[in-house]
Amino acid sequence: MHAPVPEPARTRRSDLPYRLLLLGLLSAVYMLNYTDRMVLPLLMPEMNRELGFSDSQIGQITGSLFPIVYSVMSIVFAILADRVDRIRLLAFTTILFSLTTAACGLVEGFWTLMLVRVGVGAGEAGSAPPSLSLIADHFEGPSRQIANFVYVSALVVGMLFAYGGVGAVSVWYGWRMGFYAAGAVGVVIGLCVLVFLRDNRKSAPLLSDLPRRSGRFRDLARNGPFLWAVLVAAFSTMLSMAPSQWLPLYLSRSLEMSQSDISLLLGTYFTLFSFVGLVLGAWLASRLRRMSVGMPQLAGVLMVVVMTLGYLATFTVHDITVARVSLALVSLVSLLAYGSLLAYVQDVTEPENHSKASGIMFVAMALGFSMGTMATGFLSDLLKPTYGADALGAAVLPVVVVAGLIAGGAYYMMYHTTRHRH
Repeated sequence: MHAPVPEPARTRRSDLPYRLLLLGLLSAVYMLNYTDRMVLPLLMPEMNRELGFSDSQIGQITGSLFPIVYSVMSIVFAILADRVDRIRLLAFTTILFSLTTAACGLVEGFWTLMLVRVGVGAGEAGSAPPSLSLIADHFEGPSRQIANFVYVSALVVGMLFAYGGVGAVSVWYGWRMGFYAAGAVGVVIGLCVLVFLRDNRKSAPLLSDLPRRSGRFRDLARNGPFLWAVLVAAFSTMLSMAPSQWLPLYLSRSLEMSQSDISLLLGTYFTLFSFVGLVLGAWLASRLRRMSVGMPQLAGVLMVVVMTLGYLATFTVHDITVARVSLALVSLVSLLAYGSLLAYVQDVTEPENHSKASGIMFVAMALGFSMGTMATGFLSDLLKPTYGADALGAAVLPVVVVAGLIAGGAYYMMYHTTRHRH
């Protein structure tokens, strides 16, 4: 069993203004990462009218090559984050996924979109490992919990930018211009990272200068609490992200909502209620963490139960009022335990393994996302002869139930295995 690892005295004594600038820009990159991920499903109803994808093809666009590339490159970038200048790495990957997001506006069919999404996946994979490593270097103790929740709060801003900003641009100027706008903002943020931040590590060593320290991945493979966290990362992402990827199409088909109404509904609900849930989660985690490492994960069990029931109601009762209430509850709890999950991984792994552990976590998230979106797409096409326009809602149900059961159980085991650790 692995006890929480005490932090050595490292080069994290940067001044407060710089630390706030660092956290702000890292959060801005994560915001854009999430925006670029949400833009595709948001614009898919309009894209699909022009390009004519099947549900299986949509599932493959979001859930095949993208997460595979993301998974492989997450490990590559996690290793590089321990060995090269993290700021340059982060700036490069931010500009990469921003340019390829803009290129989505140029596509003319299934295969060109698949190819461009490979570039988006490769770029997005390089955001989290260096960012979480930098946060761990500059914040410790209770301030690390707060910093992780600030970083996670960028998801809410990303939702607002995707549904409000990019959604509005697409309504006024078309879906292609929506991709161009999202990509342009990302290039600017990537350049700001490169100009205004620095890697405080005493020296970012060359690959040839590094000691060959085997066993780091082996240590993670033997770390029980970390393995439960990996399982949570995969299936909680499947539970939260797979249904949300299909929501715009479901609202368009089954509830006959327009693109502007979908953007307004999802932008308002996901942004407002997710922010409230995030603040509540930060407050709850900071208090539960004083009791033990595992206690904050009980909030994860609550999150899974509410999200499962909320999505089941949204996709089974074809009523706009029920959808509004259910999505409000889902949004309220969607980020309740995300920050504490990232902080938990840093608590139960060695400092030299923080980047690798973060990379593995995001690989698990990508795989959960992939399995959920692809399974939903294939099931929807399979059920279409029986259910017609309601096939998509029926296809989401088994994915939500399976993901909810596994994620809830894994969250409980995270709590159980570390409930006495401080």
